[in-house]
Amino acid sequence: MGASASRERFKSHLLTLTPPPSSALSPTLAPAFFSDFWLTPSSPSDVFTLLTPSYVRLLLSAHFPNYEQLFNQATAQLCQIVETPYGIYFDQALNCVRVLTRFVPFLLELEGDGVGVGDGDGDGGEEDNGKLELKEKVEVMCWSKKTASSSDDTESETETEPEADGAIALNEEQESLALLVVHAAMHMLFLPHFTCDFFDEKEDENESESETEKKREKEKEKESTNGILASHASSSPSPTSPSLRRASSTSNSNDNPPNPLLPNPLGIIWTAGVHANIEDLYCYQSTKLYDKNRIEVMRLLLACCGGKLFTRGENGDENDIENENENDNNNTTPNKDSRWLSVAVARDAPNAAALFYSLLNTVLSHSFNNPAGVPYLGRGMTELQELSLQLLIVFLDGNNNNNIFRELLSSIKSPSDLKFCWDGFVRLLSNTYESNSTYLPGSVAKINCHQEVLVLFWKFLEENEGFGRFVLGMGVPEQSISVAEAEAEAEAQEREMESETKENGINTPPPTPTTPTPTTNFKPNICELVVPLCYLILSSRSDPCSVGLVNICTFILLKLSGERTFGVALNQPFLKRLPVEMPRFTGSHADLVAISLHKLIIMNDRKLASLTSCFMTIICNVSPYFKKFSLTTSVKLVNLFEFFSTPKKLYSSTSSHESINHLVLLGEIFNNGIQYQFAGNQQLLYTIIRRRKVFQDLANLTINKAVQDWEGLQCMTPGTRTREKVDVNSPFVAIKPSEEWLANLKSVIPLETICRLLAHLAPQVDDLCDGRNGVVSEEEIISFLRDTTLVGLLPVPHPIVIRKYQANKFTRSWFTSYMWGVIFLRNQKFPLFDGSAIKLFTVATI
Repeated sequence: MGASASRERFKSHLLTLTPPPSSALSPTLAPAFFSDFWLTPSSPSDVFTLLTPSYVRLLLSAHFPNYEQLFNQATAQLCQIVETPYGIYFDQALNCVRVLTRFVPFLLELEGDGVGVGDGDGDGGEEDNGKLELKEKVEVMCWSKKTASSSDDTESETETEPEADGAIALNEEQESLALLVVHAAMHMLFLPHFTCDFFDEKEDENESESETEKKREKEKEKESTNGILASHASSSPSPTSPSLRRASSTSNSNDNPPNPLLPNPLGIIWTAGVHANIEDLYCYQSTKLYDKNRIEVMRLLLACCGGKLFTRGENGDENDIENENENDNNNTTPNKDSRWLSVAVARDAPNAAALFYSLLNTVLSHSFNNPAGVPYLGRGMTELQELSLQLLIVFLDGNNNNNIFRELLSSIKSPSDLKFCWDGFVRLLSNTYESNSTYLPGSVAKINCHQEVLVLFWKFLEENEGFGRFVLGMGVPEQSISVAEAEAEAEAQEREMESETKENGINTPPPTPTTPTPTTNFKPNICELVVPLCYLILSSRSDPCSVGLVNICTFILLKLSGERTFGVALNQPFLKRLPVEMPRFTGSHADLVAISLHKLIIMNDRKLASLTSCFMTIICNVSPYFKKFSLTTSVKLVNLFEFFSTPKKLYSSTSSHESINHLVLLGEIFNNGIQYQFAGNQQLLYTIIRRRKVFQDLANLTINKAVQDWEGLQCMTPGTRTREKVDVNSPFVAIKPSEEWLANLKSVIPLETICRLLAHLAPQVDDLCDGRNGVVSEEEIISFLRDTTLVGLLPVPHPIVIRKYQANKFTRSWFTSYMWGVIFLRNQKFPLFDGSAIKLFTVATI
């Protein structure tokens, strides 16, 4: 059958599902219809083209019995293919996957709808009543543990109709359809000869006992290396496929319950990386067919987990925080995950550990594969890798307490695994500027999923404390052992095995114990991450569509800036040239951070105004460790001080408070450089002395001068007619300064250190210039400052204040909205979700 004929046949089946309005009730469809429906060849393009949003909504609302029967049949097909993974049924299973991928998002729309069961106010009219009735039907269909009556009518003895056995499986399991769909999809991602390979039965039979013992010891060693505790026994369902059942029986010979944090078996992980080496895998060379099937199934899982899109985001009301626990039973509130997502990340989710490591390794093992450096030979991210990245961050975003994926992420503690993750992040993020730094356009493959990579990196920082310490060069205490400790542990292990051998009466020598490997001396260079973050900030600052990208880069820098080791590491010299507009300078990575953030502050963009405090906090946090401010950085920081101390900023009713806070942070930055890094900051001292008037005017500000400046602003304010009265409708409203206001201003801005410095050094620099008739170079003045000391002249050094990022509910909500916005835009080839129904954010059609 040709492609066009299959398309027409599929289209005719869809017309059968939606009979004309003359039919009062949709008749129950015969099993033969579904047999022919699933056997009809289709493609993702055909399914998404023919199953339009309007058609699916019509089928759901006007022909719900047919919708329910089709949903039951598709679920039964998936359950059956998991039970009996025969190749002749794979095409049918893919058809079911595609139809469910199209159907599930419209069920999620109803779950996230504002009109809930029992929430009607009585005056919504027939439309609201119909929506309530439809929502109740969907609730029963998806979440009731009573199987659909139609499933009993679908039994057939035909070999090409596996849905009959699937219906039996539904009756046996007595689980909800939503749970069966998610679990079946997670099983299908590790289905033999569909998405992965397994060891052949004969190979296992011929395998020697010594090899089996070695493998067991290796798995025990890997478990201890990753710091995973075999606690919290899982109630996960028994494996369904024969190969999984066989692997489960061999791995649990001592009747111990399986550990949900360990892949079982280990070899089904798709790609080598975290928790899996190449020799551990059954098949480490993915085929195009496996990748194609994995993409189809992962697309279904992603569609099932998209319930957040149809709930409204946080509105910032404090009452929501107080009532957060009271709304736990309401599944449609934005504070709760979609129930479909909760099923996917629960501890009893099948193959969760194998799926986590497969997704993570697939993403972070990507290499641009151009060792010879020949242009245009590198490869970018494949669709499988991009979809793996999106599905992984969705799983990790689940904020319920029963998220096994977050447990797995926090359990990565081995230095080798952490190094693998770090190298993957650096390799992917560095591509953002390396692909644009070539002489031949497009000669280096470019990835487009850097936003998802940043979200994944943020999840690592939030969930895995050891990873944060590792990337900052602080080590991983839980895994750091000395050679002596490693040898002692090996001896104890050997004695224990010898005692067990004597008790069992076995004369054969025990296997050689494995000596734990001490922590390596590898220390990540955090500057390798700072460079792409600064590049993304600078390149996205003028794009209104990239405000979210600037936000996430800022959050990452803010979180890292709270650690001392981060500020110390920024003193490394910056020798690269980024393909972005920025002033040329000679300095360190600290200068790169300060100059990049300064450029965003002076833009005065309304969309970035809320981030200004974060920009200033980042610079202030790392300033005590700046060994040397470059002249460019010093000038720009003094410019910022002058900018925020202008009368228009100080007396503005909207920005006065923020401007004072920014002046406080700038004062701390200058004081940190003077008090703690005086020996290398002559250029900062030179800039402060040269621009002394900026600081002296603020330090010597009087109430008469403040009122005079305020009156000048009144004259300049458009829409005002008199100097005494301010027009509240004008775009700029100035507050009149008072004695109390001025006293508070001078008490909070730390200018004492700068004033003492100016009182001592400014006259000496003036004398140096006057002695040479004003002909003095900057180098001579800086050399003079280098030989000067301020010991005994400055006040007692102030304590270093570090302002750390504090996780909060609203930041998490923003990350969820940002993540789903990126995923929605990145899945437009086959649009999983209808933009007109999304409530988490606004979708504008241009």
